[in-house]
Formats: sequence, C-alpha cells, structure tokens
Amino acid sequence: MTYGAGEIMFRKGDPGISILVVIKGCVRISTVTFEAKEIVLNLIQADEVVGEIALLDGKERSADAIAIQVTEVLVLERRDFLRILERNPRAAILMLEVLCATVFAVPVNRSRI
Repeated sequence: MTYGAGEIMFRKGDPGISILVVIKGCVRISTVTFEAKEIVLNLIQADEVVGEIALLDGKERSADAIAIQVTEVLVLERRDFLRILERNPRAAILMLEVLCATVFAVPVNRSRI
C-alpha cells in the first residue's frame, strides 16, 4: 500500500486492526494536547513498524500516523498476526524485542515522574 505525502494513515482512536511495516518513506507519529498543540512522538523510517501497540492489545490507536513523504508499507492484519504468534513462539519473542526497543527509544521527561 502506498500513501502520499501528508496522507493520514490512521488517527488516534481508530481500531487497531493492523501493523504497518514501512518499506520506504517516513511516517510522523503524533498526538494533540488538550491545548491543541501537536506533539511529535516519533518519526518512523524504512524497515521500522507502525501500529505495534494497537496490534497486540486490540484497542484503539494511541496516536496519529501521517506519511511525511510518499511512503510504501506492507500491511499485516491483526487476525493473521495472532495466528503467526500462536504457531511460532519465536515470533512472539521477536515482537517483545520490538516493543522493548520502542519503549526505550521514547524520550522520557523525568521532571514529570
């Protein structure tokens, strides 16, 4: 699937039904504060994934994803992904590693903890 520059891939609150593997391009992950200011959480490049949190917990998307340039992605539906995890424990371990990398890559404002 290909998204044009500025095209919305998904919005916060959308159903988390798939994970997107970025083949080429760049995706801005962001959210809007109560003061209506956009906060950029991450920039996702080629060979990285978008939507892994909602994919695993089955809940709504936690942020917006917008292509900031022409972006090509591979889409893996949640139902198919869960079948892979059920049949291949090694895939589950790899997904945990991806999640850990995501958690530790997000900067934390320690003054608010």
